[in-house]
Amino acid sequence: MRVNSRLYTLLFLPILLLVGCAAIRMNRQVAEFQRPPGAVRFFELLDRSVAETGVRDASVFAVKGFPYLRTNRFLTGLKGDLTNDARKEQWVRWMQQLDLEARQKEIYNLPAEALQNLVRLLGEPGGRQLLQQRAAFYSEKLLTHDQRQSNFYDILLESVTDPSEYSTIMRVLGMYPLTLIAVTIATHRVQENFRKRHLSSVDQIETLGELTAYGPSQGTDYSNSIVRLILDRSRQNPLRVPQPSAEDRQTLLTMFAPVIYQDVVADYDEIGEVVWHDNKVSINFLCRMKKRSER
Repeated sequence: MRVNSRLYTLLFLPILLLVGCAAIRMNRQVAEFQRPPGAVRFFELLDRSVAETGVRDASVFAVKGFPYLRTNRFLTGLKGDLTNDARKEQWVRWMQQLDLEARQKEIYNLPAEALQNLVRLLGEPGGRQLLQQRAAFYSEKLLTHDQRQSNFYDILLESVTDPSEYSTIMRVLGMYPLTLIAVTIATHRVQENFRKRHLSSVDQIETLGELTAYGPSQGTDYSNSIVRLILDRSRQNPLRVPQPSAEDRQTLLTMFAPVIYQDVVADYDEIGEVVWHDNKVSINFLCRMKKRSER
């Protein structure tokens, strides 16, 4: 055991030293930006409150050294496509928007007591909506300030990473290839079950109540030319990433929306909007879109 412990230490110590040195160098470079102290303090206090109450949005990743930015695997993967200033600007604005959306969720999920403490520490007028507005204000202030730095994008590109969800020890021991076989077999079995179920005729579905079909209130027939037109014009941006307008998204949704067959025995089987009402979860049936009933 002692030999194994020493071996692991020798293997991982150089990696830890390299990571630690890189982090220290990056923090030093960011500190040289001399950011507005009020904006820095706002995000420090907000992040501390979010961390202490455990309401951090886990769907996106923080960008170390840049509290007004968040990333995801897709945006991190675009780093190699930032070949001009327009693409860099769209990329950083996209990460800024991700952060603001995440902070909106976090602010509204803060417990009342934590919110009061945060407002007291900030010494500013409180309320969840006001906090969200201040977050947007300070976000723009910091981004504008940082973009004036000549090495802004160099440091940012180094800072934008997606944390690995794989264990280093498992990789070293070669455990992932071994588990791949079992995972592949199980996945294939589940896919076959789903395929058989969805290829079955509607008449063969066993029901306990009324078989009800749900779909868009107004469907749109599929058109290859319309889809191509929407995708072409949605790429009219520096990164050439499809970003359809709200109207085009609605067209695509109604064109590709599935018909969902639901066995309805009672109200709890109905499809609708999940809402919080009278201190309990309920379904808003007014927003449901019932297409037709069968049987």
